[in-house]
Amino acid sequence: MNYSGGCLTLLLLVVISIPGFGETAAKRKLEWNGKQRTYYLYAPFEMSAEQPLPLLLTFHGSRRRGHSLVTPWVDTAEREGIVVAGLDSANSVGWAFPADGPDLVEALVEELAEEFPIDRRRVYLFGHSAGAGCAIMLALMEPGYFAAAVMSGGALPVGQGEIRIPVEELSLIHI
Repeated sequence: MNYSGGCLTLLLLVVISIPGFGETAAKRKLEWNGKQRTYYLYAPFEMSAEQPLPLLLTFHGSRRRGHSLVTPWVDTAEREGIVVAGLDSANSVGWAFPADGPDLVEALVEELAEEFPIDRRRVYLFGHSAGAGCAIMLALMEPGYFAAAVMSGGALPVGQGEIRIPVEELSLIHI
């Protein structure tokens, strides 16, 4: 093996060993507000700074963890070139504000954007059950920050925080 071939092989081994790359979601920690928050990440193997990728943030249902919604997206994320991340809620019973609010989610987006070529105009939210309410609340609280939100099997929670009327275009889908 020549020098350039050896460097390429070494580079590939290093990239493959980075948490977040590969067949499954990697468990990671985010330092936020003096606490460590767990999230799960899947990033496609092929990325280029010249072609930023969309980011899909998933929000799990009650008594679940972030990996429960990241793992089903792995094949699609690899095929379509999407970075997928799913936080664990602060309380396993469900999502609550401000503990799971926009500041936390924006901190996660910032951390991921430092590591991966994220297209900040294509940050999407997907929530199921209790996570559906969280996703829609985040979209309504920060309408200019997220491109779209999808709720599956959930409803808008009452009394969770300030809701702004979206003045920017925001797609909200309830399935």
